[in-house]
Amino acid sequence: EVLFLMMDMVCFICQNATLGDIVFLIDSSGSIGEENIRIIRAFLRNVIQNLDIGPDKVQVGLALYANSPKKEFLLKDHMDRTAVLDAVEQIAFLRGGTNTGKALDFIREEYFTAEAGSRARQHVPQIAVLLTDGNSDDSVSIPAKRLRDLNVFVFVIGVSQVNSNQLKIIANYPPEDYILTTNSFQTLQSLRNTLLETVCSSLQIQKIGKDVQTEVNTADVVFIIDESGGIGNNNFQLIQSFVQSLIGSLNVNQTGVRVGIVTYNEAPKAHAYLDSFQDRTEAQQFIKLLRYRGGGSNTGAALRFALESVFKGRGSREDVQKVAIVVTDSKSQDSMKEAVAELHWFPVRVFAIGVNEKTPDLYDMASYPTNRHVFAVDNFMQLKPLRKVMQKSICSAIIQGSVNSFKNSADIKEADIIFLIDDSDNIDSSDLSDTKKFITNFLGEFRDRLDHIRIGLVKYSNSARVAFDRMSLLDVSKALNNVNHEGGRTNTGRALTFMESYFKMVPYSQGSTYLIVITAGDSEDSIRGPAEKIRAQGVMVFAVGVKRSNKAQLQEISGDPDRTFKVRDYHFLKWIKNDILRPICGPAGESICEDAPSDVIFLTESSERISAEDFRKMKEFMKSVVTKSIVGLNDMRVGVMQFSTRTKVEFRLNQYFSKDEILEAIDNMKQQNGGVETGRALTEVSQFFSEAEGGRPTLRQNLVLITFNKATDEFKGPAKALRQKGVLIFSIGVVNSNYSQLYEISSSSDKVINEVNVDLISELDGMLALKFCDPHRDCKKIEKADIIFLVDGSGSIENRFRSMQVFMESVVNRSIVSRDSTRFGAILFSNEPKIKFTLNNYSSKGDIRNAIKALVPPKDNTHTSEALEYSLQFFNEEHGGRRSFRVPQILMVITDGAATNPDNLRENSNALRANNITVFSIGVENANKNELLIMAGNNQSNVFYVDKFDQLETLFSSCECVFSLAACELMDLVFLIDRSGSITSANHNTVKNFTAEIVMRLEISDKLTHIGLAQFSADFRHEFYLNDYYSEKDIVDHIKMIRYSGGETYLGRALRSMKQYFSPLRGSRIQGKVPQTLVLLSDGNSYDEVENPANELRALGIDIFAVAIGDVYRTQLLKITGDPRKMIGVGDINNLPNFKTKVVDAICGAPSD
Repeated sequence: EVLFLMMDMVCFICQNATLGDIVFLIDSSGSIGEENIRIIRAFLRNVIQNLDIGPDKVQVGLALYANSPKKEFLLKDHMDRTAVLDAVEQIAFLRGGTNTGKALDFIREEYFTAEAGSRARQHVPQIAVLLTDGNSDDSVSIPAKRLRDLNVFVFVIGVSQVNSNQLKIIANYPPEDYILTTNSFQTLQSLRNTLLETVCSSLQIQKIGKDVQTEVNTADVVFIIDESGGIGNNNFQLIQSFVQSLIGSLNVNQTGVRVGIVTYNEAPKAHAYLDSFQDRTEAQQFIKLLRYRGGGSNTGAALRFALESVFKGRGSREDVQKVAIVVTDSKSQDSMKEAVAELHWFPVRVFAIGVNEKTPDLYDMASYPTNRHVFAVDNFMQLKPLRKVMQKSICSAIIQGSVNSFKNSADIKEADIIFLIDDSDNIDSSDLSDTKKFITNFLGEFRDRLDHIRIGLVKYSNSARVAFDRMSLLDVSKALNNVNHEGGRTNTGRALTFMESYFKMVPYSQGSTYLIVITAGDSEDSIRGPAEKIRAQGVMVFAVGVKRSNKAQLQEISGDPDRTFKVRDYHFLKWIKNDILRPICGPAGESICEDAPSDVIFLTESSERISAEDFRKMKEFMKSVVTKSIVGLNDMRVGVMQFSTRTKVEFRLNQYFSKDEILEAIDNMKQQNGGVETGRALTEVSQFFSEAEGGRPTLRQNLVLITFNKATDEFKGPAKALRQKGVLIFSIGVVNSNYSQLYEISSSSDKVINEVNVDLISELDGMLALKFCDPHRDCKKIEKADIIFLVDGSGSIENRFRSMQVFMESVVNRSIVSRDSTRFGAILFSNEPKIKFTLNNYSSKGDIRNAIKALVPPKDNTHTSEALEYSLQFFNEEHGGRRSFRVPQILMVITDGAATNPDNLRENSNALRANNITVFSIGVENANKNELLIMAGNNQSNVFYVDKFDQLETLFSSCECVFSLAACELMDLVFLIDRSGSITSANHNTVKNFTAEIVMRLEISDKLTHIGLAQFSADFRHEFYLNDYYSEKDIVDHIKMIRYSGGETYLGRALRSMKQYFSPLRGSRIQGKVPQTLVLLSDGNSYDEVENPANELRALGIDIFAVAIGDVYRTQLLKITGDPRKMIGVGDINNLPNFKTKVVDAICGAPSD
């Protein structure tokens, strides 16, 4: 019975470890002996029996070694468990010495490669398991590090009298997680369960980690560690182990997560800066070397020091998330307030970990909300189990900090935002200063809407007084400087009464009006009445409480808990900015979705394993998503199905079309009880996306799976079938759900939200609604382009011309419009074309929309060909065109009929493309589809057609991504990197990191920017072509692995080799007029002639930029670029990281200053 229990436990451990590459490396030297080889075989059999082996699951390889390594079987050789077990039976004793280092190099070169079956490029976890009984006869340090540098997790099993120090050098850190030992081979079987538990857990953690790391690309993380007298040496070692384990979960390298380390007692000390470590292993090993000092505990001084010397010091990067992790066991002996405020405003996200007691200091320093940033344990031994919670919190914080979950503020229409701020004796001058910082920071989000946002500020104490009113964003900064602190009583009610009259008197715009109240204490008078009257006027009210403010009073002010916020001090205001922006940046301040009809079905678990309270919270979550969406017959349709052992349709997509009906139906849902048959539910829900059940297969269709427990039936096939129908599956896992299952259901990590605390599920509503309503949320808005509408105004249009106008207005609305951003023009044509407004006539959305509304169709015939020829001149500079600045130029032809004279249609369309103008053809009803294709240059992706005019009004949601390709988003870019002796090895590493960071600033995908790379010295070194990778991570991973060679510099030879990189066979899209760019990183010192090969490249239309490093040979580089403006002189190699923006601006065609 005990044996069966143990087997059940192992199966449970490994049932979630469904994907991985595992290589066993077995010591077969003379000290092992023939008898022990038999024991090893049996051990391997028992381990492999518990792995889920298959081509899309776990793959296993095995090698033996003694003096030399021997290949037994590769990862690709056996695709089922029986075949692997048969191969294990064939392994034979080798005899000889113990060259472990040589064997580690062997598996790195022969096993962990794509040719051998490794799936590292598909982000499959990589694991090596070494089993040895003796000291290595050769060095293991460098071979082990090389293996770990490939992101292979190395486990070591030591038998008998092994050298524990050597095992630690080989294995990953921390050793207690990656090293297993036993006294003899006879007891080897006792390690089976422990090995399976650690390896299978690692597979699962790596899979999650890799998914997280694809999103958590960059952050600057600083550990601030208390080493004061109360801790002691033994506890300090426990802190070291804890920090090492946290670092182990981060993607540490110079282009990903950078790590700094500060310790403190009475005085702080920086042990490592943000440029100190090249990888996580180096950082982890360094932590071990820290020595405990003892002394006092001046946390305030440590925080200020970390900001000034580390976050602002060596290796710190602009526009990268900053995270501080403070570990302390005592109250600070100095003041922290100013240091904490400076950290938060920088901004740095602060996690506070307290041991022994939950001091107020933790809450004073940690970021908002404190329940996600403060962690307290009773003793230092409890730090170890805390690490998994912390790992997830840190990664989540970095993701949240790098992605805005509200719509771009450029989407907001006309708006008036009024701040009502407490200026009573509850605050001091520093609090007012922080309030002004918050307002400045908040308004910075509206910099693209300067002509549509007006700001006012009213401060109050005994009474209210207008500080400034109806001011444009440009003037607010100066006005804020003139606002001073006066003091007085806290008459919030009187101030709200003033605001009620204020909103009645001031003739505000047709847009939305928002009041943001910031108060620091209880009101001394009544607030409910005046607050209700303000809201009755249609003003959306936010209440922000600071310090001693009363939460109940705050909610009376706002009238909505979602618009009520409470923070400990004024410097915490920074962290609630996005929470206020979300409802403001949604249309009308309430619903998030606009112009994006879709179908959404919630598939919710209703098993007996869910408590009644959790079931209620799940219903509230669904209701909140619906509330934040625009629902209706022609907007978002909603359906709900419950599942347990059986399924129950609550309502179909065509059953309810009003929010009230849907909310009532959700309220009436009753829990079913039963089991968790997720696969069955996925199969049955599929039919409800059909037209017969109210579905609209031509639109975006979404399934939201909400589950609390693991599926008990087969779910992969049903999930795949749903996805193949075009249904996007979002999986929300609560409490006991399983990440691997959710990932396989959704098939994408960005559609999985796992281990959500049921109390926090409500916070996901806005984010989820955004995913439904914006099908191209991953595309950027049209930020910079010259767009001319060429509009059919012939007699066949008549009264339906308004639909054309609505379409044009939607394009304008979804663009960033200004003289420096996107410009618009319009031409109407029938018998003859006529310009209505040029690219330089209007520079605001309002003016352009008014001009579009004023268009009147001239009727008559459809002379499309002549109109195409006529349009070309209006892209020139005299009419506002910016071709010389490489701004994308687009002609949108909108027509409903065949051309009256189509003879020159192809010739005139080609003439536009010859001038780098992209033609989109949009046809309605009777438009000739062949002519649409001709105008688009036979590029089907640039052709759009709808059967009816009213469908034209919503067409933009399906073609937005195609229209939004800015110059820097669509490009074929190849890097050519100097790795010769004139660039030292250390400098080569700097160039690698720089190149990777440039890539991370570009839009990489199969439809946007493609990247290629080569190196040169005396010999040319191919790395990858433009069609080898289409993901940022794959490209950056390859760049990290490129090697330095030294040697002579033959740059001319390398330039000749570059032609092949710009060939269509190698992924170049030169025939499609996609910009072709070569970036050379070198000092220009070449032993051969460079001018002719460079001229040949430029003659092909390839732009060449040179990033000149070190002692530059300027004449050589000028011969290569052909233009001094395309040379970027860096000087000292240490300055290179500061030139990222300049290089990106250059290759993206940004106008120079």
